Amino acid sequence: MRTATLFILLSLALPMGLAAQWTQFAETNRVRAAEMSPDRTALWCATGGGLVRYDTVRHLWRSFGRNQGLPATDLNALLVMPDGSLILGSEEMGLILGTGSGRWTRAGSFDGLPGERVLCLARPAGSDDFQFWAGTGSGARQFSLEDGTVSPVSGSRILLEDAVVYDIACAADGAVWFASSTGLWRLSADGSLRRFGASEGVGALGVTAVEAAADGSLYAAWRDTVKVMAGELFIPDNAPNGRRAVTALRSLEAEAASPRLALAAGGHLYLRGAQGWSEAQAPAAVTTLGPSLETDGLPVAGTDGAGLLLPEAGGYSALNFPGPLYNLLTRVAVDSRGTVWCSSASDATPRAAVGVNRWDGNLWTHFSEANSPLLMNMIASLNAGPDGRMYLGTWFGPTVIGSGGFNILDDHGTADSTDDHWETYTANETPLSMGVIRGDMAFDSSGGVWVGSQFNQNQPGGLERFDTKNLTFSSYAGALSERAVRCVAADGLGNIWIGYQTGGLGVIPGGFEGGLAPRQVSSFTTALGQVGVLDMAVDPANRLWIVTPATAVVL
Repeated sequence: MRTATLFILLSLALPMGLAAQWTQFAETNRVRAAEMSPDRTALWCATGGGLVRYDTVRHLWRSFGRNQGLPATDLNALLVMPDGSLILGSEEMGLILGTGSGRWTRAGSFDGLPGERVLCLARPAGSDDFQFWAGTGSGARQFSLEDGTVSPVSGSRILLEDAVVYDIACAADGAVWFASSTGLWRLSADGSLRRFGASEGVGALGVTAVEAAADGSLYAAWRDTVKVMAGELFIPDNAPNGRRAVTALRSLEAEAASPRLALAAGGHLYLRGAQGWSEAQAPAAVTTLGPSLETDGLPVAGTDGAGLLLPEAGGYSALNFPGPLYNLLTRVAVDSRGTVWCSSASDATPRAAVGVNRWDGNLWTHFSEANSPLLMNMIASLNAGPDGRMYLGTWFGPTVIGSGGFNILDDHGTADSTDDHWETYTANETPLSMGVIRGDMAFDSSGGVWVGSQFNQNQPGGLERFDTKNLTFSSYAGALSERAVRCVAADGLGNIWIGYQTGGLGVIPGGFEGGLAPRQVSSFTTALGQVGVLDMAVDPANRLWIVTPATAVVL
């Protein structure tokens, strides 16, 4: 049963007044910022899938997402204010304000924010006031938080409005430094703004990180370069990062026995203390840095998919939060064992971070191009077959990007990858004629899998039947009234129903065994017109439930 129809049926089935109990699984393992509460009992983490609170005393965690009222879950930055209130910087919805109790408010361009994409937040170390800086994709500005409301500080203006501000550092002398796409800038205490360029040792490249260390030193980083300020010049530092790109700089707590600096580069973690630089071993690639949990201890570290790294007995333990690889999901299915599967698609996210997710009630297992024979990370079709196997369809064929087609996965009911069995059918290399599978699948009683597809670029869609016993494909594309097939359903009478993108409903009477050509269901078009079918499902009484952009009907 498909998602849209399932929602309608659940809505009808729930008794009035009965509140649904929801559990959210999200991409919370992409940690982008971590900060400690003033009483040091809670570590807050901003992630690509929402907000996480880790109790440092009881070692318990809680996640906050849309179901907990959070307006946005793709978070880039985080501040914890002196009273424990939170300010979050989101990817596309500006600032989010709250206390972590479940009530949140937003602040955006209407409140004076330069842009809705907030990349960094900063305030002076040790300060007890409620002023802070926000850096966005369209400049930076200073704000004040009063009575739960954010407003620009009196007399403040938008700085660097034509630049992307990646990082902000507040120095002890009152100067504020901005790492931006146009270089490194300093706002002095007297209000003058100065750019540091090639003559000051910075160069003409965009600067991605800037940090004011506890000993008064100022560091700047871009690409694989780390420099420290000497007078009014930036000179190379001896950080041992080699040719590895720098992703984070962090000054560790001033109350430590000796001032220290932490550096993340190429997934490696380096610490600088009184004895110079040393490398700290971590169980996963470090991409962002948080505070130390203990004086002179290791800093909390965040990863880009492997969760949170917590200092423990001189080393690290990894805290992974349950959820899919990637938040933008395309399909969900439940197999005959009750295992839940979901898929995602992205042409911008690294291929190792997008794919198929398996949840057996205790453990998440992920399949991607990096760790499995999955054809491609653009998965638009996923369904659980009556034989217990998962059937996957991917976008794009060999003539465009990658190598799309048709995958079948038999996990043998375990999370152990060593017993996984994959079958792969690629367009133009196997009898599968469609290189783009962007529709849905249905299973008939004769062991056939019906695969529908919409068109993509120069590759047409259609409908094919895969015989799982003889491993053969039968194409129905030439007999269809429209090549863009959005969904397919099989009823208990042997009929195959076809939902077109714009042309309504079609049927193959008797399916493959009937031997008849597809035809239009004229009564559907008469009643609703030439509309597209979004989804279909067949109930136990063999009634066909159909969802269109405007209505839901049953045949």
